Amino acid sequence: MAHGQSSKGSAKERSGVETLSDALGSLLSVQSAEIARLMTLGFDACAIPVALFAPDDTIAFASDAYRALMNVAPEAKTFGDIVRKAYETGRGPVLSMEPDAWLAMAASRRRASEVRSFEVDFMDGSWYKVTESCVEGGWVWAFYTDITSLKSKEQTLLVARDTALRHADTDPLTGLYNRRYGVSELDHQIGVAARRGTALCVVLMDLDHFKAINDTRGHLAGDAVLMHFAGEVGHMVRRADTFARYGGEEFLLIMPEADERAGFTAIERVRQRIAASTDAKLGHGYTFSAGIARMAPQDDLQALLRRADSALYAAKDAGRNCTRVADRPSQ
Repeated sequence: MAHGQSSKGSAKERSGVETLSDALGSLLSVQSAEIARLMTLGFDACAIPVALFAPDDTIAFASDAYRALMNVAPEAKTFGDIVRKAYETGRGPVLSMEPDAWLAMAASRRRASEVRSFEVDFMDGSWYKVTESCVEGGWVWAFYTDITSLKSKEQTLLVARDTALRHADTDPLTGLYNRRYGVSELDHQIGVAARRGTALCVVLMDLDHFKAINDTRGHLAGDAVLMHFAGEVGHMVRRADTFARYGGEEFLLIMPEADERAGFTAIERVRQRIAASTDAKLGHGYTFSAGIARMAPQDDLQALLRRADSALYAAKDAGRNCTRVADRPSQ
């Protein structure tokens, strides 16, 4: 009798525990659903673009702000669907390549670390910082922060910096590169030619009797000649060449991958054009002399400029309005 009562008591206890467990489970389920609802309301109320992706990159949650930002279509099921739609419609993030290639690149990085941050630009010109957090099981939270104003300021600073650098490298009268930049670029091109084993020619040009122009016609007339010369030569040199005002009435031309013959032919074409020029604004003609030196294996910056300068003086000694080529030094 006692045994039977004990069995009945145990059964009642088990039933009571199961009922409590079920009740707690239901309560937790209700609480989880309520927490999820409140989180959704909170994200949407704050207009925070945020999304949660399952391990297979299906969309588990996406706030209204995220859906608007990423142009998420109602039928979109995965992150790939979002990206392909953006590419098709031209709305959403800017892609640097075809969607499938971009998705493969993104997949290789997305779960490589617990947290990663990067910047994304959008078709409408806005910028966002994206922070992805990979949590247990391969789930990924993605939070987007608007940094458009910061990028705008950054771009303004970059433009200001580039403008300052350009002014630092530019001769204010002629608009050509100045001596500082020209010498720096020549030093760089000497290194390039030495590494590649290619030719390099440097040309120094000097306007003939320029002091007489200033003395008889005035400095404004002299400035006009300098600007005319810069414009004429600038239009005739190759895109790969660097043309700079070396100082006063002297100019520097750097010709990568050009030998003496190519350099001489180019400069003679320019010299003949200038000598025959009858520009009405100037009201008078002018000429220039030039010295050319091809880089030799043992040449450094100073040696190459020195040989070009010697060739220039040889042109002046020959009567001006001519071009002379420096002899290559003996090995």
